[in-house]
Amino acid sequence: MKKIIVALGVAAVALGFSSCNNEGSTAGSGSQSDSLSILLGDVQGASYLQMWDQIPDTMKAKLSKDKFIEGFKAVISRDPKEDQAYIMGMSTALQLAGNIAQMQDAGVKFNKDVFISHFAESFKKDSVDQANVMAANEALRVYMNEANELIMKKQQADQQAAMAAKQADAEPAIKAGKEFIEAQKKADPSIKTTESGVSYKVVKEGSGNKPERKDRVKVNYTGKHIDGTEFDSSKGEPREFRVDGVVPGFSEVLQMMAPGAKYIAYLPYDKAYGLSGAGDIKPGETLVFEIEMVSVLPNGK
Repeated sequence: MKKIIVALGVAAVALGFSSCNNEGSTAGSGSQSDSLSILLGDVQGASYLQMWDQIPDTMKAKLSKDKFIEGFKAVISRDPKEDQAYIMGMSTALQLAGNIAQMQDAGVKFNKDVFISHFAESFKKDSVDQANVMAANEALRVYMNEANELIMKKQQADQQAAMAAKQADAEPAIKAGKEFIEAQKKADPSIKTTESGVSYKVVKEGSGNKPERKDRVKVNYTGKHIDGTEFDSSKGEPREFRVDGVVPGFSEVLQMMAPGAKYIAYLPYDKAYGLSGAGDIKPGETLVFEIEMVSVLPNGK
């Protein structure tokens, strides 16, 4: 998203320069003008493609790039001086359209033709009748409260459906992780399990003060998938971070370890990266960490 914002900033600067410095400038002439148009189009198009790629696939399936370009051209092709009012109306409609679409998606009955008619009638009046507007606002508040309740219910239903879909997709990995941990515990009775469900093996105990949640620690570690492949490592160079700055299972195990301790931690998915995953870590994955506590740096020191 930062790249998009930066690109928009570049566009604004470029357009501002050409509009405010016409005298003595060649920015609007010949091949330089073409170059500006080409490069600005390439950069902005690529930036919005990045944004487009971030749209969930389920939503993207209902969208069309051709329709996007059609709407884009409808505004950009207008003369910003002659058609300023048209562009202002388009901008206003875009702001309202999102709210209307959200209401309709939630099942709120809404008549766009009636809305447009009354909007135009009110807008074209010579002056605002404040008493009428206040009375209309009071009446509108009742309907908007009802609409907001439906919107919230729809959002909650969508979130639950998305979570259920994620759970279903991750179920094979969750099942494999549970079976893996149970197999490890059966083969090695020294592996213990905390109340939260994190399993761990003490390879070597340390000595001294154990860290608290807000303390910083220096740690050597190696992270592996349950098939033994490595996905992350400090590579022998201790990493420093806050205890509560890592996934819950890792944080929990760190708080058991004094300097010099070496543990192996088995983190079920809900104590690792959950149903979202991260990078090479798939949703629902159980992870294995070999951890060595190098030192504890108390909070604030």
